[in-house]
Amino acid sequence: MLSVLRPPARGPSRANRLRVCLALLASLAATVGHAAIPAVEHQVLLDLYNGTQGMQWSRHAGWQSETGTDCLWEGVRCDAELAHVVGLDLRDNQLIGALPAKLHGLTKLQSFDVSGNRLGGAIPTLQGLTVLQSFDVSHNQLAGALPALDDLYQLRQFDASHNRLTGSLPRFDGLPAGSEIRVDHNELSGAVPAPGCIARAALRPNSFSYPSADAAIDVAWNRIMTPPWWRDCQTRDPKMAATFISDKRAEIPMIADVLAELQRCLPPDITVERLGLDDKHQLEFQVIGKNVATVIATLQSSQRFTDPKLAGAVTPDVRSGQERGRVIAGLRPGSHRDGADSSQSFFAHADSAPAELSQRPVDAIGGQVDGTGTCRIVSKLPLTGSEPDTYAKVALQVRVRCTGSIFSIAPFFAALEHGSPALFVRNVFLYTQVSGYVPAGEKQPADIIDVRFNLEGFVR
Repeated sequence: MLSVLRPPARGPSRANRLRVCLALLASLAATVGHAAIPAVEHQVLLDLYNGTQGMQWSRHAGWQSETGTDCLWEGVRCDAELAHVVGLDLRDNQLIGALPAKLHGLTKLQSFDVSGNRLGGAIPTLQGLTVLQSFDVSHNQLAGALPALDDLYQLRQFDASHNRLTGSLPRFDGLPAGSEIRVDHNELSGAVPAPGCIARAALRPNSFSYPSADAAIDVAWNRIMTPPWWRDCQTRDPKMAATFISDKRAEIPMIADVLAELQRCLPPDITVERLGLDDKHQLEFQVIGKNVATVIATLQSSQRFTDPKLAGAVTPDVRSGQERGRVIAGLRPGSHRDGADSSQSFFAHADSAPAELSQRPVDAIGGQVDGTGTCRIVSKLPLTGSEPDTYAKVALQVRVRCTGSIFSIAPFFAALEHGSPALFVRNVFLYTQVSGYVPAGEKQPADIIDVRFNLEGFVR
């Protein structure tokens, strides 16, 4: 009997196999792109974006995209399963506003960094963030009290330095061994608690009371910090203020002129550590020196300042043996621009004005210092929605970081303010970032000047 030979069974065709592979890849991509984090976590991200002018961030790729893409948003890090947010890194990103009150909704959060922005309001509660390891909100404008830290058993780094925080320190006895705490350059006060297992700390300058009621607390802090731990803790960051009289655009003061006049008037032993000029033409600057009271006489000798006076008592600075004080004075209108209404004072074309404006800080950066430092542009962000003016306005929000002194930056502003077309520097903030903690044996780093301002030009 003859048997019928059948050909062996064949697998899927090459085309079918290719279709299967493509389907698997598409399914994997969909899983990565649309893995849904809990609705509570998604809402926290939206609250953060909407509450800090997310559309104006320097980097905001992907934010507010379709539901399920949260893990692909700029600065968001999720766990391996893409099921929870475990990290947020939005430092130096032009966040302006307040942090969401329900930040603790990110229950799996391990790291959080929004340092170097313009955040105000209070630090929200961190209770419930039991796996949080690093939290950095330094170099902002945060106010109010520090949050409780007593159940953050994995928190190894907490940095809220260089803000406007008030109140007392929280308890540290729940923090893990080897943790680091930085709360320097605030307005904190009261008695300090025991450091617990903290390994490194920066507490000064603030206004803490000392010595402690329990001598063992001082001994413990002196083991962590260069003794005595309370050095500089009785001094605050005082400011000097001068009010501009006129609000007319032609009388907007030139920052280069203000810096030059201050440098000319102030005694050589007086140092300016911070200077700000807001949109209401309110000038503030803080100084430290051997005899702060002499500032009154030197400002009186200027034709620009009126009625200078001390505001509050002059306080000693233990670390340097100098003094800090706060002075208030008026400033006469000045810095009128020659030919303010000439055609050379305006951008010629509205279409090219934004690009030309953006290039001006780049051109000015090369000649910005007096030979004692260097600068780099951190960010340039177009500003929209400005108040109506006589002419069409183009504006940028600029951030620059320099080494040197506040006065050494005057040539940079002069290059911006004296060029053509005429530009106006508004809402200025210059801040000297001095290291609050330098380990023994290490060299003190150079001071960094954080420079932030709005730059405006006009189109006829």
